[in-house]
Amino acid sequence: MAVFYHAESVMSVFGQPLWDFSLSLYACEGMEPLCLLLQDERQANVNAFLWALWLDENRIPVDRELWHTGMKRIESWHQWRVKPLRQLRRALPKRQPWLALRSRVKQWELAAEKKELHELQALSQGWDNLGGSPPACGQFCYRLLLLPETDPLQAELERVLTRWRGVENTSKAR
Repeated sequence: MAVFYHAESVMSVFGQPLWDFSLSLYACEGMEPLCLLLQDERQANVNAFLWALWLDENRIPVDRELWHTGMKRIESWHQWRVKPLRQLRRALPKRQPWLALRSRVKQWELAAEKKELHELQALSQGWDNLGGSPPACGQFCYRLLLLPETDPLQAELERVLTRWRGVENTSKAR
């Protein structure tokens, strides 16, 4: 398992580590179906999408070099580790005697995705600009690199993000 977690010790200089952000946002009502639609129907890398949202939430100005370097860094891992594990898990029946194996493959898939997110977070550390002004979301948002402003899914994404921000603010106030 050490191979999956070599980036585990990366500490976030941002408000929330990318893995925690991703788990929190993915659990928000409406986000899972949106991510699965992007993944299955548009062949988008959901981890790249979550990274884009994390960069936007942390107000990191768009830097195309950062984006392309990140995509290049995870390309091989995603293609040869994450995707095959996902395909294997989906191919396994959701019944006995396959449930234990399916569960194990899902654990491996999540570990591979976690490593991918850690790689993206580690890369982001050098591009930290927390003191910058918030992105004006037009040409300045990373998410627009994956989901154009005119895309009908933008409205659903905004609803999910608004819901998530409300939950996050409520949790922090406690």
